[in-house]
Amino acid sequence: MRKKTLAIIATPLFLVVILASGCIILESPELSASEDSYQYVIEPSPTPSLEEQKISICEEVAQQYYETHTYVQNDVFDCDNMACDVWNMLKTKGINAKIAVGNVDLDECGIEDWNHAWVMAEVSPNTWLAIECTGGYVVYENPRYYHGHGFNNPKSLRDFNQLYKEYQIQLNEYNNAINFYNALVNEYNNAGYFTQLSLESGLQVAKLEMDQKERKVYTTKTKLEAVLEYG
Repeated sequence: MRKKTLAIIATPLFLVVILASGCIILESPELSASEDSYQYVIEPSPTPSLEEQKISICEEVAQQYYETHTYVQNDVFDCDNMACDVWNMLKTKGINAKIAVGNVDLDECGIEDWNHAWVMAEVSPNTWLAIECTGGYVVYENPRYYHGHGFNNPKSLRDFNQLYKEYQIQLNEYNNAINFYNALVNEYNNAGYFTQLSLESGLQVAKLEMDQKERKVYTTKTKLEAVLEYG
């Protein structure tokens, strides 16, 4: 009987243990982890081409120069001087440039019509951008700015200006000498014999003076053409 009682008692204890074990509910632990913060990488814009960089430099130089200089007429400080300054600023920044002269009010013009100077900057091989130095801006669409004569440096421009002034003066003097000589010839042809004798020495002097002025004009014209060709 004792063994049987023990068996009966043992059975409920075993069940209690099982039931007790089955009633335990395990809660999942909360998972926590530090979050790394990342900033979005903004895709950089494509690197500007060399031509675009040079155009930007030209715009900056033109604007900066305009804001710090004053245009003064009557050869005090005009377009020639301003163009030379801007040419130098571009050269300093490594941009090839020329000083252009012409007439931006006419579609076609000759040397006698030239009345303005500006700068042409080479922004890529054989591609040029016009800069209006007196206004502080670049010119994209006015074709008259792209038909002027270009000088390589300020010295060539100064040489041209000086020679052209001399040429105009000498040409005017030569034309006056021609007119004076022709008037004497006309007077001589319409004069009588004795009057012609008195006019001959004057004709010779007038002819010598006319020839001398012609040689001066020719010499200056040759120098002027050389500056235009190689300057």
